[in-house]
Amino acid sequence: MSRTCLLTWRDFLFLLVAAFFFLGCIAGSYRSGKTLEQGQVSVGGSYTGANSMEEEVDMIQLIALDGRVGVVDGLDFGLMHTWDITGANEGLFSTFWGDIKWQVTNRECTIGSPILAFGLMKGYVYHEDADTHVTSFPVSVSIPSPGGMTPFFMYRFEQMSDDFIPGSFGEPRHSFFLGSEFQLGERNEGGPTPTLGVSIGTLNSLGGGEGDRHLVVSAGVSVDTPK
Repeated sequence: MSRTCLLTWRDFLFLLVAAFFFLGCIAGSYRSGKTLEQGQVSVGGSYTGANSMEEEVDMIQLIALDGRVGVVDGLDFGLMHTWDITGANEGLFSTFWGDIKWQVTNRECTIGSPILAFGLMKGYVYHEDADTHVTSFPVSVSIPSPGGMTPFFMYRFEQMSDDFIPGSFGEPRHSFFLGSEFQLGERNEGGPTPTLGVSIGTLNSLGGGEGDRHLVVSAGVSVDTPK
């Protein structure tokens, strides 16, 4: 049975442009709110670039490897490591991340029905000149569409702190991302499924509070084991 595509390519490009102009320790986002099924595994690699929108400075460039595993229906767990490859930074923003994601709605990933997901992320910027903990609460909305495309919007409330558990949640960092996943090729029964993910977004500053706003772009490829 055919379905009407909820978002056309023209609509999606318009939303990307709107995000650029209005959305006003970095972990980019190239995955939607969909969780893995119990026992399913996914591995991926990504690139993230963060450029100041207010000062002429070198763009921060990160590469990352990540993996996820489905724990129970609607809940998965992920680990990620980012390497700061910016020339003059000497690995300043290299970070370990761990997170859990809870898919609240549309666990069948029905085309045209929204997926609401919540999560908790913990990051540790381990460079001796940074030594910062990041506590992040992401919320995302995704919409599975025909042709293996899943557009998503994500907001993250993030607190930087010296300790693992923040003493307060004042002057947070607000991160906004708009992007999409694209299934690469036809899904093979019993075989792995490769997916391309891209996003664009902004954050109010690297350390939270009032600061130097950055534009963030991410792209990555992941491969899921069969369901």
